[in-house]
Formats: sequence, structure tokens, C-alpha cells
Amino acid sequence: MLRRKVYTGGSSPMLSLPKDWVAAHRLEKGGYVVLEVQEGCIVVEPEELISERREFVIRSGGMGMDELGRRIIAAYLAGYSVIRIEFDRGSIRLKEGAKELLNFLIAVEVTKDLGYEVTAQVLLDHAKLPVLKVVERLCGVVEGMLSDLRRGIATGDSELLVHVAEREREADRLYFLAVRQLKSAAMSQVAARQVGIEHRRDVLGIRLIVKSLERIADHVESISRKLLSLDTSHTGVLLDMCDPVIEMYLKAKDATLRFNAELAEEVFRALPEVEESLRRAERRVLTSGVEMEEAVNLRLCLESCYRIARYCCDMGEIVINMHAEVPERSPSGAPR
Repeated sequence: MLRRKVYTGGSSPMLSLPKDWVAAHRLEKGGYVVLEVQEGCIVVEPEELISERREFVIRSGGMGMDELGRRIIAAYLAGYSVIRIEFDRGSIRLKEGAKELLNFLIAVEVTKDLGYEVTAQVLLDHAKLPVLKVVERLCGVVEGMLSDLRRGIATGDSELLVHVAEREREADRLYFLAVRQLKSAAMSQVAARQVGIEHRRDVLGIRLIVKSLERIADHVESISRKLLSLDTSHTGVLLDMCDPVIEMYLKAKDATLRFNAELAEEVFRALPEVEESLRRAERRVLTSGVEMEEAVNLRLCLESCYRIARYCCDMGEIVINMHAEVPERSPSGAPR
């Protein structure tokens, strides 16, 4: 829509706001709006966010648990503050699974549990847990999984490998929380500031970084579970890959948490060593004389290690791109 610029007092330019927009955001006379000056435009937002978004209702009739789980997670990621699930006689068997998933999500509490209805409230204080702190915690979980994976391979400790695989759920919880916060930040500068993001252009980059971290955790879980079925006398071949991959991850993590482009370049410099380790390990598998099934699983584990290295490169590339997008970033590199 077009608005005509007018002047008051001979010098102050003014624009009127659309009446429907003012009414939708319940702006009172004398109320404030937030102006964000961006390249080539000005963004106007209400001072107070009306949402954490309203209630989301899921009617579970005809759904299986997988479908219902996807709907619950989608509502959580979309930023709804209340999630209500209605069951019918054919779907109430899903109730316990739905409650378990709701309790799995961070800052979600089941507040009402009736016969055919479950209601959950999202109790999240962005100021106390900004998104970059969530990313830092996710980085720490993934680092711990990688370190324990290597230890489990070296010692043949099956209990430790089981523990590594189970910790992937904690990575998922932090990933979902980060995505929820980033979706809110993408919708509003006010929300972006609440979750600790100054430059909204950072939202997409951070979103891609947390996805890479989540995928790394998935691959670590996959390796751990495959190792549980392998003869421990054959798993030593993976140690050739573990050390350079872990070193590469540590570089990617450091570059990410400091948003430092020079550190990100070191991630790419480390890739050739990982690729050479992969070639050596594959030759050892081919010449070791192990059974076909064992060889296939070892190759899959090696491929997962290489995929982890590539996700580290993705993280480094995103950090470099973010620096080009926001040249005025603080000297420390980290988004403020």
C-alpha cells in the first residue's frame, strides 16, 4: 500500500499507520512502536510482542504416534505457548506417548490431563536462556559424545557406547529449543533481541549451524549403535578416523562460538588429513579379511565419520559467510 509523506511543524516527516494493523496489535493512543532502520527500509513493530503465540489445537483422530509427534514438535517450533491435544475413542491410546514427548521438550509442562484431552504450557524465559547459550550447550553435548565415542572404541566399553547413543536425545532437545527461538527471531526484531540476536541476518546462519550440530549428533549415535554389534577386534580401524575428526570438530566449534572467520578457515585446512585417514582406514577394512557384514558396518561407520567432517566444514563456511554479511560485527566476532 502507498502512504503519502506529510510534514508537521514545517520540518518533521510523518507517515500514518494502517488502521487494521493498529487494531490487530491493540495499539492505544499514545502507545509506542519500535522502528528498526535497515538497509533501504524501516521496519515498524509493536513495542510489546502479543505472542509467545496463542494456543495450538491438535485433533489426533486417525493419527499414528509418528504423525502426532510431528504435529506436536511443529507446534513447539512455531512458537505456540499452549499446545492442546484432543483425543477421541480411537486415538486415546496415543495419550501416554504424547505426554512423554511433551515432557521431553525443554520448558514444556503438562498442565491439564483430562480423559480425552492433554494441555501443555511452554514456560520459556528467553532472557535467561538466549539462543547463543543454547548453541554453546549443544556444542558441548556433541563434543562430549565424540570424546566418549573415541574412548568407547579404544576400550571396547559397550556401556559407554550405549550412553553415547542415548545422549543424542539431549542434542535433539537443545536443537528443537534453538529452532523455536530462531523462528521467533526471524519474525520480529523485538523477539530477536529477546533471544540475544542483534543482527537478524544471523538467524539463518545460526539455524544452519544448529542443524549441522544435530546431524553430527545423529551420526555419532549411528556409529555407536553399529559398534555394539561389531567384533571389538575389528573396531580399532576407526581410531584412525576419530582423532582428526574430533580435532576438526573442535576447530569448527571454536570458530562457531567465537564467530571467527580465521578460525573457520582452519577447519578447511584440516579436511585433507581426514580424507587421507579415510583412505587408509578403507584399505585396512578391505585387506583385513573380516566377514562381509562386519566390513559393511565398518564402512558405514567410516562414512559417518567423514560426514561429520563435512558438517564441520559446513559450520566453518557459514561462519565465514556471516562475517561477509555483517562487516560491522564486534571485534570479538560474536553476534551481540
